[in-house]
Amino acid sequence: MTGINFEEVVGYQTSHNDPTLSKAVSAALAAGDIPANLYRPRLSGTNVYGSLYIGHPTVDMSPIQGPGTFIFWENVPYEWHLHMDDSAADMARAKVALREFVYAESQFLKKYVPGFENAFVTNVGRYLGIRDGRHPIGRYVFSINDALQNHTFPDTVITAKSVAFQWEGGKVLTFEVPYRCFLPRNVNNLLLTGASMSFTYETIFYVMRGFAWCMQTGEIAGFAAAQSLAKGIPPDQYQFSTPLFCGNNLC
Repeated sequence: MTGINFEEVVGYQTSHNDPTLSKAVSAALAAGDIPANLYRPRLSGTNVYGSLYIGHPTVDMSPIQGPGTFIFWENVPYEWHLHMDDSAADMARAKVALREFVYAESQFLKKYVPGFENAFVTNVGRYLGIRDGRHPIGRYVFSINDALQNHTFPDTVITAKSVAFQWEGGKVLTFEVPYRCFLPRNVNNLLLTGASMSFTYETIFYVMRGFAWCMQTGEIAGFAAAQSLAKGIPPDQYQFSTPLFCGNNLC
């Protein structure tokens, strides 16, 4: 959306003690002006994010558009259990639902939040992003227990630190990741990086999909590829004798 007077938005949030717009959301819900799934309550139990995920979309200033332009990220409700990567019906449902959410949120903001009176939607994402779907099975499949129990490996390429969002009260974990996670099973001359690597589903979500991790794994794969070429061997024969990264720094 663009055409937003952010000073008025901040003025409302301050004067009404409503920094997260929860009062405005409650008023709109009571009036039936927004669907129940737009601003969803916290999930609980064993759902994807445990009790820490909340449905309210995030807001980012646009890096491209001018001042007064904001980007709103909408998420499909996880409780719908959609499989958008292998079901056309699920993908269609998600696209329709998210466009309905976009319209509903824009109308809510214009009606209930000062500073949005003259705002309007300038662009809607053309594709749905899927955080995790199919990805290759590697020579080793890294699990959440590997991180929690700090398993060690002879081919460690990185000693990582990350927050375990749900387990052990958000404790910061230090764990090792083996080079074999970069090597797909039964496929030669291919190195995996980022969220495509050989990890279990919950490990991707909780500790492995941050920007820093993706950059580090890209550098590790590039380093291994260059070393393999220099030695005239395929990547699966290259051996790491010491980790390349220790935490966020080169070892």
